[in-house]
Amino acid sequence: MPSVWLGAGLAIASALSMTNARYAYLIEQRLGARFSLLLVSGLPGILYLVFALSTAPPVAVVVFCLLYGSMSLKDPVFSAHLNRYIDSANRATVLSLISMLSGIYVALVGLVIGLIADLSLPYAFGFMGIVILGGTALFRPSNS
Repeated sequence: MPSVWLGAGLAIASALSMTNARYAYLIEQRLGARFSLLLVSGLPGILYLVFALSTAPPVAVVVFCLLYGSMSLKDPVFSAHLNRYIDSANRATVLSLISMLSGIYVALVGLVIGLIADLSLPYAFGFMGIVILGGTALFRPSNS
């Protein structure tokens, strides 16, 4: 793959990510809280699996742009959802705890992904997709 594709791909992906983060609230308005949470948490998992299977460089660049852009949808949608359910007196503490636990999880799973990536990058991307989709299925929002 020509190296210019990497820079152009990252530029496009970053623009898509910023746009998605700006308009993520529209997803919840149109799809509702439950489906929007499923979409923004599951879509990156699906795209990681597609990325793991892509062998043609142009396809990989397009999937990378979509993947990078889809990951920015999660934060605004999750933040809006959490802010509805966390009492304002405890919000800072609860959000800090969530951030700390997420950081520990990412650090530990990052080691596993690194070990898998030493064997094969497509396997590492596939593993990430499976973990994300598994977490989405396991912690899916209820109907209430």
